[in-house]
Amino acid sequence: MKKIREMTAEETIERYRITLFPGQPGEADKLRVSEKITPEEREVLVSRKAEILAELKRRQAEEERRQAEEIAREKATIKAIESGEQIIVAEYYDGEYLSGYQVFGVAGELLADIGVAEYVEGWGWRVNDTIVKKFGTEFTLPQVREYMEAFCKAKKAEEAKKETELQAKFEEARKSGKPVLLQVNVTQCDGSVEECSGDIIERFALPDGSVKETRTHTW
Repeated sequence: MKKIREMTAEETIERYRITLFPGQPGEADKLRVSEKITPEEREVLVSRKAEILAELKRRQAEEERRQAEEIAREKATIKAIESGEQIIVAEYYDGEYLSGYQVFGVAGELLADIGVAEYVEGWGWRVNDTIVKKFGTEFTLPQVREYMEAFCKAKKAEEAKKETELQAKFEEARKSGKPVLLQVNVTQCDGSVEECSGDIIERFALPDGSVKETRTHTW
């Protein structure tokens, strides 16, 4: 093994696990040594402090540059996906516990923002099957956004229509003084009678604004 005096700054940093410990404002930066050292080694490290600091700061600057480039690349990717310049590709994954279409990276986050993807821990970004059925495995974010805006608009219109129809039935019940049928469902028998093959559930709007539910058994 090389002696400390024979090591390069890079080798010394790795051998003694040296990191940069920024000083307080107005103070010089310090070295943090994670390995036990002898008085002799400490003396050498002190004498080479400027050299080691320079290397640590070079590494720090390199890491900051790398992170800045990574952020810039991510921003460029987001911009390209947002504009539709970059196509989103969904890949089918057939897993033991979960199967579905996946997208990767920021594409998953952008699709999640408009409600058509979700992150599954340990699996990744899963895309709603409806989107793949609509567009196939390659599509753009503007396409999906336009589709979802139209879908949500139609859904709200349908909900508003149902609410208007519901209120109209309550108004009819109030004016007529008689129950007005709201909904009919056929379901399994609740078991309260023997040999019943199914129950008919009817919900009525009452004149006082409340709702009444009746259950009819069938054979």
